[in-house]
Amino acid sequence: MGTMTSLVFAGATLGVGVLLLSTSLCFGLMPWALGVAPMEPRLAAILGLVGLVLAIVGVSRTPASVRNFQMKAEAAVEPERSTLLYGQYLVGIGFALLIVGLMCSTLFAALAWSAGRPTKPSSTVAQNDLVGDTWSSTALDAVGRDDYSLLERLGVLFGASPGEAYFVVALFVLSTMVAMLGALFFFANALWDKLGCPERDPFDARIFWAGLWFRLGEAVLFNIVFFLCLRSYAPDRYLFLPLVSLLVGMFLKSGEAMVNGIASRVFEAFQALIPTTMSAPSASKLWAFAVGGLPEDAAEREVKLKELVEGIEALKGVSRVDSDPARTLVRVDFDPQLSSRAKVRGEVEFRGLTVVDPPPA
Repeated sequence: MGTMTSLVFAGATLGVGVLLLSTSLCFGLMPWALGVAPMEPRLAAILGLVGLVLAIVGVSRTPASVRNFQMKAEAAVEPERSTLLYGQYLVGIGFALLIVGLMCSTLFAALAWSAGRPTKPSSTVAQNDLVGDTWSSTALDAVGRDDYSLLERLGVLFGASPGEAYFVVALFVLSTMVAMLGALFFFANALWDKLGCPERDPFDARIFWAGLWFRLGEAVLFNIVFFLCLRSYAPDRYLFLPLVSLLVGMFLKSGEAMVNGIASRVFEAFQALIPTTMSAPSASKLWAFAVGGLPEDAAEREVKLKELVEGIEALKGVSRVDSDPARTLVRVDFDPQLSSRAKVRGEVEFRGLTVVDPPPA
């Protein structure tokens, strides 16, 4: 079997296996979690088992086929080497884009299919368990509880009822998948531009894989951000989550600016509630001193002392100043972290007066 034929066979086997496995999960497990009748359990088990076997066979055969192509490309010289490698990796990204897109479509189809299915028969509590000579507390617990536990507060994010919670989980999984689909589209476009650029850098597999995982992780992270934002601030609009996640994944650069704007607004909201600078509490100090060098005339002395008080009050960290003109006494209440006795003394000496400390009795 040729290298190309082997690679096509491995890719097709892997793709069909993944699609069968996702079909089994989407039409078997997900409807059951949503409370509707799933597909025939035997059929779901057969599809899942066949899909798992095909996926394992495809995974086991793919590395050898890819390695043969890489060896041929590495043997070439630049720029042919980079052209071959860019093309081969672009084929791989395109294949992953197709598979993830089909998986998302399968999940969409399963959600639409589940919406038209009848609900599962619910277990009812037998009346004999609640009346008669015997009484079962287990039966009463099955009717319902009203304990308002801490776990129930998570309903703000994940739904107020089990059915809504399961639907939110399905929606979150769907939005995560479409976010990854959008990121693959973004990365494939970037790789396509590199392939057609005559001044591109030589192909480096380490940079390729680092960029791929980073973009996929970024898309998943942005999906979590938008899920929390929509469930917290617009709970009636959370059905837009898959659309927002897909668009953000397809245009990650614009998504980065959008998430940065959301983060700035959230930080501003927290800044309004929580102070960003915390200063250590400090006790104010009281300093009483006599002022020397005042005029002998009582009126002039009072005016000079008033000007001094106003000047000291203007100092940073001084909270209160009062004076006793009869005794030429000044009392200053100040914060030692912002002011000091030296600053008060400087204000006094600036006006041609002196500080008498301690003041005369």
